[in-house]
Amino acid sequence: RMSGSLLDLEFSSDEEEYQFQTHEDLKDSPYEDEAEVPLLEVSPVTGSMHSIALSTSNHESFQQYRPDKKWVWDFPLALDNFLRPFDDRIISWVQFTSNKALDIICNLITFAVAIEIIFALPFILFSLGVDGLASEFTYLGLITALLSQIPKRFIWRYRPWMVQRANKLRSTKTSSFPSRAVCCGIILSFAVCYAYCYFTELQIVWWWMPELFILMFFLTSFARIFLGVHYPSDCIFGAIQGVVICLIGSLFWQAAILGCSSCHNNECYSEIGSNEELTAQNLRDMSFLPFLAVLFLSLLLIVFMVMKPINFWRKCDRSLGLLLPCVAFQVGFLCPQGSLADSSLPAPQFPPPLWAYPFAVLIPLGTLLFGQKMKSRYPFISFTVLYVVVFSSLFIWRLFIYPVDSS
Repeated sequence: RMSGSLLDLEFSSDEEEYQFQTHEDLKDSPYEDEAEVPLLEVSPVTGSMHSIALSTSNHESFQQYRPDKKWVWDFPLALDNFLRPFDDRIISWVQFTSNKALDIICNLITFAVAIEIIFALPFILFSLGVDGLASEFTYLGLITALLSQIPKRFIWRYRPWMVQRANKLRSTKTSSFPSRAVCCGIILSFAVCYAYCYFTELQIVWWWMPELFILMFFLTSFARIFLGVHYPSDCIFGAIQGVVICLIGSLFWQAAILGCSSCHNNECYSEIGSNEELTAQNLRDMSFLPFLAVLFLSLLLIVFMVMKPINFWRKCDRSLGLLLPCVAFQVGFLCPQGSLADSSLPAPQFPPPLWAYPFAVLIPLGTLLFGQKMKSRYPFISFTVLYVVVFSSLFIWRLFIYPVDSS
Protein backbone atom coordinates (compact mmCIF):
# COMPACT_ATOMS: atom_id res chain seq x y z
CA ARG A 1 0.00 0.00 0.00
CA MET A 2 1.30 3.46 -0.91
CA SER A 3 0.75 4.95 2.51
CA GLY A 4 1.28 8.67 2.55
CA SER A 5 1.70 8.84 -1.22
CA LEU A 6 0.57 11.93 -3.06
CA LEU A 7 -1.75 9.74 -5.11
CA ASP A 8 -3.30 7.91 -2.18
CA LEU A 9 -6.19 10.24 -2.77
CA GLU A 10 -9.83 10.84 -3.11
CA PHE A 11 -10.99 14.44 -3.37
CA SER A 12 -12.84 14.22 -0.09
CA SER A 13 -12.42 11.03 1.86
CA ASP A 14 -15.39 9.09 3.14
CA GLU A 15 -13.25 7.20 5.62
CA GLU A 16 -14.86 8.88 8.63
CA GLU A 17 -18.41 8.42 7.39
CA TYR A 18 -18.97 5.82 10.07
CA GLN A 19 -17.56 5.37 13.52
CA PHE A 20 -16.31 1.83 13.96
CA GLN A 21 -16.21 -0.47 16.92
CA THR A 22 -13.31 -2.76 17.62
CA HIS A 23 -14.05 -6.44 17.76
CA GLU A 24 -13.54 -6.53 21.52
CA ASP A 25 -16.46 -4.13 22.02
CA LEU A 26 -18.92 -5.88 19.76
CA LYS A 27 -22.01 -7.65 20.88
CA ASP A 28 -23.75 -10.42 18.99
CA SER A 29 -23.42 -10.31 15.23
CA PRO A 30 -26.68 -10.10 13.22
CA TYR A 31 -25.16 -12.61 10.80
CA GLU A 32 -25.54 -16.30 11.32
CA ASP A 33 -22.73 -17.59 13.50
CA GLU A 34 -21.67 -20.12 10.90
CA ALA A 35 -21.66 -17.73 7.96
CA GLU A 36 -18.47 -18.46 6.06
CA VAL A 37 -16.07 -15.76 4.95
CA PRO A 38 -13.19 -16.69 2.65
CA LEU A 39 -9.70 -15.71 3.73
CA LEU A 40 -7.35 -15.06 0.85
CA GLU A 41 -3.61 -14.74 0.46
CA VAL A 42 -1.47 -13.33 -2.33
CA SER A 43 0.73 -15.73 -4.21
CA PRO A 44 4.36 -14.58 -3.94
CA VAL A 45 4.96 -15.91 -7.45
CA THR A 46 2.06 -14.58 -9.51
CA GLY A 47 0.65 -11.91 -7.20
CA SER A 48 -2.84 -13.36 -7.62
CA MET A 49 -5.09 -14.33 -4.72
CA HIS A 50 -6.39 -17.71 -3.71
CA SER A 51 -8.44 -18.97 -0.79
CA ILE A 52 -6.50 -20.40 2.11
CA ALA A 53 -9.29 -20.98 4.61
CA LEU A 54 -12.86 -20.36 5.52
CA SER A 55 -13.66 -18.56 8.73
CA THR A 56 -16.92 -17.97 10.54
CA SER A 57 -18.30 -14.45 10.86
CA ASN A 58 -16.82 -14.28 14.36
CA HIS A 59 -13.43 -13.68 12.78
CA GLU A 60 -12.15 -10.24 13.79
CA SER A 61 -11.43 -9.29 10.19
CA PHE A 62 -15.16 -9.60 9.52
CA GLN A 63 -16.45 -7.74 12.56
CA GLN A 64 -14.09 -4.94 13.46
CA TYR A 65 -15.49 -2.55 10.86
CA ARG A 66 -19.14 -2.75 11.85
CA PRO A 67 -20.83 0.72 11.82
CA ASP A 68 -22.53 2.02 14.93
CA LYS A 69 -25.14 4.21 13.20
CA LYS A 70 -28.82 3.48 13.71
CA TRP A 71 -31.06 2.28 10.93
CA VAL A 72 -28.33 0.40 9.08
CA TRP A 73 -29.38 -2.89 7.54
CA ASP A 74 -26.94 -5.54 6.46
CA PHE A 75 -26.61 -6.52 2.84
CA PRO A 76 -28.59 -9.78 2.49
CA LEU A 77 -26.27 -12.65 3.30
CA ALA A 78 -28.05 -15.00 0.90
CA LEU A 79 -27.52 -12.52 -1.95
CA ASP A 80 -23.90 -12.01 -0.92
CA ASN A 81 -23.29 -15.74 -1.01
CA PHE A 82 -25.06 -16.01 -4.38
CA LEU A 83 -22.83 -13.29 -5.84
CA ARG A 84 -19.65 -14.57 -4.20
CA PRO A 85 -18.44 -16.93 -6.98
CA PHE A 86 -18.84 -14.18 -9.57
CA ASP A 87 -17.33 -11.46 -7.36
CA ASP A 88 -14.35 -13.48 -6.17
CA ARG A 89 -13.51 -14.72 -9.66
CA ILE A 90 -13.46 -11.17 -11.09
CA ILE A 91 -11.48 -9.83 -8.13
CA SER A 92 -8.82 -12.51 -8.62
CA TRP A 93 -8.57 -11.59 -12.29
CA VAL A 94 -8.33 -7.84 -11.66
CA GLN A 95 -5.93 -8.00 -8.73
CA PHE A 96 -3.56 -10.11 -10.78
CA THR A 97 -0.47 -8.24 -9.66
CA SER A 98 0.78 -5.69 -7.18
CA ASN A 99 1.91 -2.86 -9.42
CA LYS A 100 2.77 0.63 -8.20
CA ALA A 101 2.07 2.30 -11.56
CA LEU A 102 -1.33 0.60 -11.80
CA ASP A 103 -2.08 1.70 -8.24
CA ILE A 104 -1.40 5.32 -9.24
CA ILE A 105 -3.57 5.04 -12.35
CA CYS A 106 -6.49 3.57 -10.40
CA ASN A 107 -6.27 6.33 -7.81
CA LEU A 108 -6.26 8.92 -10.59
CA ILE A 109 -9.38 7.35 -12.11
CA THR A 110 -11.05 7.49 -8.70
CA PHE A 111 -10.11 11.16 -8.39
CA ALA A 112 -11.47 11.91 -11.88
CA VAL A 113 -14.96 10.66 -10.97
CA ALA A 114 -15.17 12.21 -7.50
CA ILE A 115 -18.71 13.27 -6.64
CA GLU A 116 -17.42 16.72 -5.71
CA ILE A 117 -17.01 17.45 -9.42
CA ILE A 118 -20.78 17.04 -9.83
CA PHE A 119 -21.35 19.35 -6.86
CA ALA A 120 -19.14 22.07 -8.36
CA LEU A 121 -20.40 22.01 -11.96
CA PRO A 122 -23.59 24.10 -11.48
CA PHE A 123 -21.76 27.00 -9.81
CA ILE A 124 -19.01 26.93 -12.43
CA LEU A 125 -21.52 27.04 -15.28
CA PHE A 126 -23.68 29.76 -13.72
CA SER A 127 -20.53 31.81 -13.13
CA LEU A 128 -19.63 31.46 -16.81
CA GLY A 129 -23.12 32.39 -17.99
CA VAL A 130 -24.02 28.93 -19.31
CA ASP A 131 -27.35 29.06 -17.51
CA GLY A 132 -29.27 26.43 -19.49
CA LEU A 133 -26.64 23.77 -18.86
CA ALA A 134 -26.16 24.93 -15.26
CA SER A 135 -29.87 24.53 -14.50
CA GLU A 136 -29.89 20.94 -15.80
CA PHE A 137 -26.76 20.02 -13.85
CA THR A 138 -28.10 21.64 -10.67
CA TYR A 139 -31.00 19.22 -10.47
CA LEU A 140 -28.83 16.35 -11.65
CA GLY A 141 -26.41 17.14 -8.82
CA LEU A 142 -29.15 17.31 -6.22
CA ILE A 143 -30.59 13.96 -7.23
CA THR A 144 -27.07 12.49 -7.23
CA ALA A 145 -26.35 13.79 -3.72
CA LEU A 146 -29.58 12.31 -2.36
CA LEU A 147 -30.06 9.04 -4.24
CA SER A 148 -26.42 7.96 -4.29
CA GLN A 149 -26.24 8.23 -0.51
CA ILE A 150 -29.45 6.40 0.43
CA PRO A 151 -28.07 2.86 -0.06
CA LYS A 152 -24.70 3.95 1.33
CA ARG A 153 -26.34 5.20 4.50
CA PHE A 154 -28.86 2.46 5.16
CA ILE A 155 -27.37 -0.71 3.60
CA TRP A 156 -24.12 -2.05 4.97
CA ARG A 157 -21.88 -4.33 2.95
CA TYR A 158 -18.33 -5.01 4.02
CA ARG A 159 -15.64 -3.83 1.64
CA PRO A 160 -13.74 -6.74 0.04
CA TRP A 161 -10.52 -5.87 1.86
CA MET A 162 -12.34 -5.81 5.21
CA VAL A 163 -13.15 -9.50 4.98
CA GLN A 164 -9.93 -10.46 3.22
CA ARG A 165 -11.58 -11.11 -0.10
CA ALA A 166 -9.24 -8.64 -1.79
CA ASN A 167 -5.89 -6.97 -1.31
CA LYS A 168 -6.06 -3.76 0.70
CA LEU A 169 -4.74 -0.99 -1.53
CA ARG A 170 -7.10 1.68 -0.23
CA SER A 171 -8.70 1.75 3.20
CA THR A 172 -12.09 3.30 2.41
CA LYS A 173 -14.34 2.39 5.33
CA THR A 174 -17.85 3.22 4.16
CA SER A 175 -20.33 0.67 2.87
CA SER A 176 -19.25 -1.12 -0.26
CA PHE A 177 -22.72 -1.17 -1.83
CA PRO A 178 -23.11 0.22 -4.43
CA SER A 179 -20.06 1.75 -6.11
CA ARG A 180 -20.50 5.52 -6.04
CA ALA A 181 -17.40 5.96 -8.22
CA VAL A 182 -18.99 3.91 -11.02
CA CYS A 183 -22.29 5.75 -10.48
CA CYS A 184 -20.54 9.12 -10.81
CA GLY A 185 -18.63 7.87 -13.85
CA ILE A 186 -21.94 7.18 -15.60
CA ILE A 187 -23.36 10.56 -14.53
CA LEU A 188 -20.27 12.45 -15.72
CA SER A 189 -20.44 10.57 -19.04
CA PHE A 190 -24.03 11.75 -19.36
CA ALA A 191 -22.90 15.30 -18.51
CA VAL A 192 -20.25 15.24 -21.25
CA CYS A 193 -22.74 13.98 -23.86
CA TYR A 194 -25.41 16.44 -22.76
CA ALA A 195 -22.96 19.37 -22.84
CA TYR A 196 -21.79 18.37 -26.32
CA CYS A 197 -25.37 18.31 -27.61
CA TYR A 198 -26.09 21.60 -25.81
CA PHE A 199 -23.24 23.52 -27.43
CA THR A 200 -23.57 21.94 -30.88
CA GLU A 201 -27.41 22.00 -30.82
CA LEU A 202 -27.51 18.38 -31.92
CA GLN A 203 -30.59 16.23 -31.38
CA ILE A 204 -29.02 12.88 -32.20
CA VAL A 205 -26.83 10.36 -30.41
CA TRP A 206 -23.36 10.22 -31.87
CA TRP A 207 -21.47 6.96 -32.26
CA TRP A 208 -18.98 7.76 -29.51
CA MET A 209 -21.55 8.46 -26.80
CA PRO A 210 -22.51 4.83 -25.95
CA GLU A 211 -18.82 3.92 -26.14
CA LEU A 212 -18.05 6.65 -23.60
CA PHE A 213 -20.50 5.13 -21.11
CA ILE A 214 -19.07 1.65 -21.64
CA LEU A 215 -15.48 2.86 -21.37
CA MET A 216 -16.20 4.81 -18.18
CA PHE A 217 -17.97 1.82 -16.64
CA PHE A 218 -15.04 -0.52 -17.26
CA LEU A 219 -12.37 2.00 -16.23
CA THR A 220 -14.04 2.94 -12.94
CA SER A 221 -14.99 -0.67 -12.19
CA PHE A 222 -11.47 -1.90 -12.81
CA ALA A 223 -10.00 0.88 -10.65
CA ARG A 224 -12.28 0.23 -7.69
CA ILE A 225 -11.94 -3.54 -7.84
CA PHE A 226 -8.16 -3.30 -8.19
CA LEU A 227 -7.97 -1.05 -5.12
CA GLY A 228 -9.90 -3.68 -3.15
CA VAL A 229 -12.80 -1.40 -2.18
CA HIS A 230 -15.61 -2.81 -4.33
CA TYR A 231 -17.02 -6.09 -5.52
CA PRO A 232 -17.86 -6.40 -9.23
CA SER A 233 -21.54 -6.64 -8.26
CA ASP A 234 -21.21 -3.26 -6.51
CA CYS A 235 -20.00 -1.79 -9.78
CA ILE A 236 -22.93 -3.21 -11.75
CA PHE A 237 -25.44 -1.85 -9.25
CA GLY A 238 -23.58 1.49 -9.28
CA ALA A 239 -23.92 1.72 -13.07
CA ILE A 240 -27.65 1.01 -12.85
CA GLN A 241 -27.95 3.62 -10.12
CA GLY A 242 -26.16 6.16 -12.33
CA VAL A 243 -28.55 5.60 -15.23
CA VAL A 244 -31.57 5.97 -12.92
CA ILE A 245 -30.17 9.21 -11.47
CA CYS A 246 -29.64 10.67 -14.95
CA LEU A 247 -33.24 9.89 -15.88
CA ILE A 248 -34.71 11.27 -12.66
CA GLY A 249 -32.47 14.36 -12.73
CA SER A 250 -33.60 15.18 -16.25
CA LEU A 251 -37.24 14.74 -15.23
CA PHE A 252 -36.76 17.12 -12.29
CA TRP A 253 -35.25 19.71 -14.60
CA GLN A 254 -38.16 19.33 -17.03
CA ALA A 255 -40.58 19.82 -14.13
CA ALA A 256 -38.68 22.91 -12.98
CA ILE A 257 -38.87 24.66 -16.36
CA LEU A 258 -42.63 24.16 -16.43
CA GLY A 259 -42.75 26.98 -13.87
CA CYS A 260 -39.66 28.82 -15.13
CA SER A 261 -38.75 29.50 -18.75
CA SER A 262 -35.86 27.52 -20.12
CA CYS A 263 -32.52 29.26 -20.60
CA HIS A 264 -31.66 26.86 -23.41
CA ASN A 265 -33.37 29.13 -25.93
CA ASN A 266 -32.92 32.40 -23.98
CA GLU A 267 -36.56 32.53 -22.89
CA CYS A 268 -35.54 33.08 -19.27
CA TYR A 269 -33.74 36.36 -20.00
CA SER A 270 -35.01 39.92 -20.20
CA GLU A 271 -33.99 42.48 -22.80
CA ILE A 272 -31.30 44.98 -21.85
CA GLY A 273 -32.81 48.36 -21.02
CA SER A 274 -36.36 47.03 -20.79
CA ASN A 275 -38.62 47.40 -17.78
CA GLU A 276 -38.22 43.66 -17.15
CA GLU A 277 -34.44 43.83 -16.81
CA LEU A 278 -33.44 42.88 -13.27
CA THR A 279 -30.79 45.20 -11.84
CA ALA A 280 -29.54 46.31 -8.44
CA GLN A 281 -32.12 49.12 -8.49
CA ASN A 282 -35.20 46.92 -8.89
CA LEU A 283 -34.37 43.77 -6.91
CA ARG A 284 -37.85 43.96 -5.42
CA ASP A 285 -39.07 42.66 -8.80
CA MET A 286 -37.17 39.37 -8.55
CA SER A 287 -39.09 36.11 -8.20
CA PHE A 288 -39.42 36.69 -4.49
CA LEU A 289 -41.98 34.10 -3.43
CA PRO A 290 -40.34 31.16 -5.26
CA PHE A 291 -37.00 32.32 -3.87
CA LEU A 292 -38.33 32.29 -0.29
CA ALA A 293 -39.90 28.87 -0.89
CA VAL A 294 -36.51 27.48 -1.96
CA LEU A 295 -34.84 28.99 1.11
CA PHE A 296 -37.43 27.42 3.40
CA LEU A 297 -37.20 23.99 1.75
CA SER A 298 -33.40 24.18 1.87
CA LEU A 299 -33.54 24.81 5.61
CA LEU A 300 -35.90 21.89 6.16
CA LEU A 301 -33.76 19.58 4.06
CA ILE A 302 -30.48 20.31 5.81
CA VAL A 303 -32.06 20.07 9.27
CA PHE A 304 -33.56 16.70 8.38
CA MET A 305 -30.31 15.37 6.95
CA VAL A 306 -28.00 16.36 9.82
CA MET A 307 -30.29 15.67 12.77
CA LYS A 308 -29.72 12.63 14.92
CA PRO A 309 -30.20 9.73 14.56
CA ILE A 310 -30.46 10.19 10.78
CA ASN A 311 -26.99 11.66 10.21
CA PHE A 312 -27.56 11.17 6.51
CA TRP A 313 -24.12 12.08 5.18
CA ARG A 314 -20.99 13.78 6.40
CA LYS A 315 -20.80 15.64 3.08
CA CYS A 316 -24.23 17.25 3.45
CA ASP A 317 -22.75 20.65 4.26
CA ARG A 318 -20.57 20.91 1.17
CA SER A 319 -22.92 19.13 -1.25
CA LEU A 320 -26.05 21.07 -0.35
CA GLY A 321 -24.01 24.18 0.40
CA LEU A 322 -22.95 24.24 -3.26
CA LEU A 323 -26.11 22.98 -4.96
CA LEU A 324 -28.98 24.65 -3.10
CA PRO A 325 -27.69 28.23 -3.62
CA CYS A 326 -27.68 27.48 -7.35
CA VAL A 327 -31.34 26.45 -7.15
CA ALA A 328 -32.13 29.69 -5.29
CA PHE A 329 -30.25 31.74 -7.89
CA GLN A 330 -32.00 30.08 -10.81
CA VAL A 331 -35.45 30.42 -9.25
CA GLY A 332 -34.93 33.96 -7.98
CA PHE A 333 -33.19 35.61 -10.94
CA LEU A 334 -33.84 33.48 -14.02
CA CYS A 335 -37.53 32.73 -13.56
CA PRO A 336 -39.65 35.58 -14.99
CA GLN A 337 -42.88 33.63 -14.41
CA GLY A 338 -42.29 33.86 -10.67
CA SER A 339 -41.92 37.62 -10.75
CA LEU A 340 -44.91 39.93 -10.54
CA ALA A 341 -43.14 42.20 -13.03
CA ASP A 342 -41.88 39.34 -15.28
CA SER A 343 -38.34 40.42 -14.40
CA SER A 344 -35.14 38.43 -14.81
CA LEU A 345 -31.47 38.94 -15.57
CA PRO A 346 -30.43 39.83 -19.12
CA ALA A 347 -28.56 37.31 -21.23
CA PRO A 348 -24.90 36.96 -20.20
CA GLN A 349 -21.98 37.30 -22.57
CA PHE A 350 -21.03 34.13 -24.39
CA PRO A 351 -18.41 32.82 -24.80
CA PRO A 352 -17.29 33.82 -21.31
CA PRO A 353 -14.19 36.00 -20.93
CA LEU A 354 -11.02 34.27 -19.79
CA TRP A 355 -10.85 36.28 -16.58
CA ALA A 356 -14.12 34.67 -15.42
CA TYR A 357 -12.68 31.17 -15.18
CA PRO A 358 -10.55 31.62 -12.05
CA PHE A 359 -13.55 32.90 -10.09
CA ALA A 360 -15.78 30.08 -11.40
CA VAL A 361 -13.31 27.43 -10.22
CA LEU A 362 -11.84 28.93 -7.04
CA ILE A 363 -15.12 29.53 -5.19
CA PRO A 364 -16.36 25.89 -5.34
CA LEU A 365 -12.83 24.64 -4.72
CA GLY A 366 -12.58 26.77 -1.58
CA THR A 367 -16.04 25.61 -0.54
CA LEU A 368 -15.10 21.95 -0.82
CA LEU A 369 -11.81 22.44 1.01
CA PHE A 370 -13.58 24.31 3.82
CA GLY A 371 -16.17 21.53 4.14
CA GLN A 372 -13.44 18.90 4.23
CA LYS A 373 -11.51 20.88 6.85
CA MET A 374 -14.59 21.12 9.07
CA LYS A 375 -14.97 17.31 8.95
CA SER A 376 -18.70 17.65 9.65
CA ARG A 377 -18.15 18.65 13.27
CA TYR A 378 -20.78 21.39 12.99
CA PRO A 379 -22.67 20.49 9.81
CA PHE A 380 -25.51 23.01 10.14
CA ILE A 381 -23.13 25.89 10.85
CA SER A 382 -20.77 24.95 8.03
CA PHE A 383 -23.73 24.53 5.65
CA THR A 384 -25.02 27.99 6.58
CA VAL A 385 -21.61 29.56 6.03
CA LEU A 386 -21.16 27.80 2.70
CA TYR A 387 -24.69 28.65 1.54
CA VAL A 388 -24.25 32.36 2.28
CA VAL A 389 -20.80 32.51 0.67
CA VAL A 390 -21.82 30.61 -2.46
CA PHE A 391 -25.08 32.47 -3.03
CA SER A 392 -23.70 35.94 -2.30
CA SER A 393 -20.70 35.25 -4.55
CA LEU A 394 -22.93 34.17 -7.42
CA PHE A 395 -25.36 37.05 -6.83
CA ILE A 396 -22.66 39.76 -6.79
CA TRP A 397 -20.79 38.19 -9.69
CA ARG A 398 -23.73 37.97 -12.06
CA LEU A 399 -25.45 41.20 -11.06
CA PHE A 400 -22.45 43.55 -10.86
CA ILE A 401 -19.38 42.02 -12.52
CA TYR A 402 -20.10 39.51 -15.28
CA PRO A 403 -20.76 41.24 -18.63
CA VAL A 404 -24.10 40.93 -20.36
CA ASP A 405 -24.69 40.20 -24.04
CA SER A 406 -25.02 43.66 -25.57
CA SER A 407 -25.88 42.23 -28.98
